[in-house]
Amino acid sequence: MEMGYNTKIARIGIIGSNSGNGHPISFSAMFNGYDPKYLNKFCKFDLIKEYLPKQHRNLEKNIFRDAKVTCIWTQSKKTSYEISKMVRINHICKTLNEMSSVVDGVILARDDIENHLKIAKIFLKKNIPIFIDKLIVPDVKSLKRFKKISKKKIYMSASSARYTRIIKKYKNLKAGVVNKTILISGYSKSNWIRYSYHLLEGIFQIYGNKISKVRCLDTKYNKKESYQLIYENGINIYLHFSNNLHLPIHFNCYGERVKPVYIPYNDYFYSIKYMMSEFKKMVKMKKYVIPVNEMISLTRTVIAGNLSRKNKFQFFSPKTLKIIK
Repeated sequence: MEMGYNTKIARIGIIGSNSGNGHPISFSAMFNGYDPKYLNKFCKFDLIKEYLPKQHRNLEKNIFRDAKVTCIWTQSKKTSYEISKMVRINHICKTLNEMSSVVDGVILARDDIENHLKIAKIFLKKNIPIFIDKLIVPDVKSLKRFKKISKKKIYMSASSARYTRIIKKYKNLKAGVVNKTILISGYSKSNWIRYSYHLLEGIFQIYGNKISKVRCLDTKYNKKESYQLIYENGINIYLHFSNNLHLPIHFNCYGERVKPVYIPYNDYFYSIKYMMSEFKKMVKMKKYVIPVNEMISLTRTVIAGNLSRKNKFQFFSPKTLKIIK
């Protein structure tokens, strides 16, 4: 057993939900299992209803025997009740402050990024480790505030794409293509601010995070968007977002001396379980499981793209978050 590991059962709080996001269900199920009757009755996400019965052993006891989701808070009593029944959560909190007094760690399972800071700070100020779903904050001002609030605190910002098995397989893809032309083309549903984190998690795991500049190329906001990112070593990335695209989220890599590689994010159960296992480790050991610089770098890259969309499609630097030529 690792030194410093807490063997007591960790009490986890789950926070949700927002439109189009089933993560409060899928994340909680990794700890608590699920109730098939209520999953079929209440779950609006066909993907979750498909992969949980196929891949989750659904033990009476939680998968992680030293951690359990013990409480939930959402904006709606009805939503809280339905999720609690689906994934066997015993207590519905009336407020986030109530939750902060009865948990050892918390999962912010919402990707309405504009609300992340005001929710996360409640728990960070009390030194409660927190998982933040994908992007930390959406803009420069919020990032400055978050960095101040989170100093010497423990948090984790991630997408399950980071942990999908195919990413591990291709982590050394860049070995034979240093200083060669590489094109990465990625595709995702929805829009840049909400879903670029998924694509960038995988791309950064393979090629690193040294992005020189980012710009928006085309946008019909919430319908269709395209972005260009350029690495310091010249790697070109083109990412496309559209509500008409079908899952899985994926990207393709093309380069000299390597065959084209197709990388889909369709390893849903495994990657979510792995991510929640890392979160549990963070709560137990009160240590970062993802380097802070990686999380902040990814957030800055997304913010740079968003700034470009709002500023006539000019290049922005993730490092400075200012216009560059």
